[in-house]
Amino acid sequence: MTERDLTSDRGGATASGYPRFHETPETPNPDQTSSTPAKSATGELAGKVTDDIESMKQTAKDQLSGAAEKANEVAVAQNNVIASKLGGVAAAMEKVAAELEQGDQRDIGRLTRTVGSNMRTFSDDIKDRSLGEVAQMAEDFGRKQPLAFLGLAAIAGLAASRFLTASADRQASASSASDTTSSPIGEDRFNG
Repeated sequence: MTERDLTSDRGGATASGYPRFHETPETPNPDQTSSTPAKSATGELAGKVTDDIESMKQTAKDQLSGAAEKANEVAVAQNNVIASKLGGVAAAMEKVAAELEQGDQRDIGRLTRTVGSNMRTFSDDIKDRSLGEVAQMAEDFGRKQPLAFLGLAAIAGLAASRFLTASADRQASASSASDTTSSPIGEDRFNG
């Protein structure tokens, strides 16, 4: 073989007879002729998918916004319930303070009255407020009136423990009542 044979162009084949890899074949590819309609269909599909995704994002944002507003409304309603209960506790403390002041324990009565009046002020202040505002107010109240804040914390702890024990007792009695009502009297539950 001569150098001329190696460098000559013989239909895309090298001197060894194998096709060259860096050259493209001269015959047209049938996929290339039909690629423009496929590309436009793919583009339309991609546009529709993008529009659908944007629509879903907007719907999710709207739903999330609505849920957040509803949660805030519920939180404010619960906050008002707590405020009214705190007002009731404050009134009870003020009654106890009046009785203590009439008796031998005037100093404890005055202290109880101060705590009760501070609780009443706090309960009036937290009505119709958001949770963030209430948290800030509680923090400020704790700094200004640490004794009243500790009293409230103790009362809240007692109330929470009573609530949890009452809930557990009610749940246990409800489950035992459903066990006795589900099987006829005199029959063994396990034998059917």
